[in-house]
Amino acid sequence: MRGLDQNLDLHGSVQRVCQFLGRPLGEEALGSVVAHSAFGAMKANTMSNFTLLPPSLLDQRHGAFLRKGVCGDWKNHFTVAQSEAFDRVYREQMRGLPTFPWDVPEDASPDPDPSPSPPEASEPPNP
Repeated sequence: MRGLDQNLDLHGSVQRVCQFLGRPLGEEALGSVVAHSAFGAMKANTMSNFTLLPPSLLDQRHGAFLRKGVCGDWKNHFTVAQSEAFDRVYREQMRGLPTFPWDVPEDASPDPDPSPSPPEASEPPNP
């Protein structure tokens, strides 16, 4: 499960985790888990936001552990060159290791701007 999945459908994501664990929850318990799993709730909770750690382990003055809860925000902080360098190092370091389901080989990636397919000819309706 990806963070994006959780952002798009937190309720469904919690249900999938419950199903995976073989531990179904009633609606009230499920609602409670969803409420406590929402990004804002986790960011405010000292048990999940790491504010209880001493500054020697995580100095919160340089930024919160849980920042925005927005997928893809790294693009606002990396230059194109930094992103390409990271991708290169990542591929080198991860070579030979099992991949994640969302990892797609570069040569198999879909065209980011595919042209629409021409419409198929259809038979005219019989009168």
